[in-house]
Amino acid sequence: HAMRLPVVIAALLATSAFAGQEPSLNVTPPKELAKVDFFLGKWEGTEKMLDAMGKSVTAKATMVGTKAIGDMFFQTTHVADLGKTGKMQSMHLISYDIFKRKFTAFWFDSSSPGVTEMSGGFQGNKLIMISKPKEFPGIALPLIMRFTWQRLPQNKLSFLLEMQAGDKWQTVIDGSFKKV
Repeated sequence: HAMRLPVVIAALLATSAFAGQEPSLNVTPPKELAKVDFFLGKWEGTEKMLDAMGKSVTAKATMVGTKAIGDMFFQTTHVADLGKTGKMQSMHLISYDIFKRKFTAFWFDSSSPGVTEMSGGFQGNKLIMISKPKEFPGIALPLIMRFTWQRLPQNKLSFLLEMQAGDKWQTVIDGSFKKV
């Protein structure tokens, strides 16, 4: 494996030079990323979510958004405090794929191991991302999730997480945040 990295770097530099670009490992982040700069900062709010038994509960939630990895990604960390049930923690990395012309994201959370991969784009002021099928502990079939973030006036943000149920979407988390 150690021998492959120099070969990969050399191939990248040769490709850049071949394309008429100055060889560099410092790539400028896609301009489309500016559309998701609303994730930056600290956010507080509440989320209504389904617990493991399918019962609706309300959680106090915080979210912190920063730029990461050479400003190629926006990273958000999220904690929802469900009181006696515990805390759900998550992190998500979002970027823009210049080849697919879509936003892409990787979501990690404490409700299951592994990563949820998603992609999508804006519809008006909503960023809507659909996941690849993902397995969850205790659930027989992989789930497809839809993540929707909406930037609202007065430094507010809504978050909706839904899972596909046949040809419909069932709400899992419905959150409302304000920048602090």
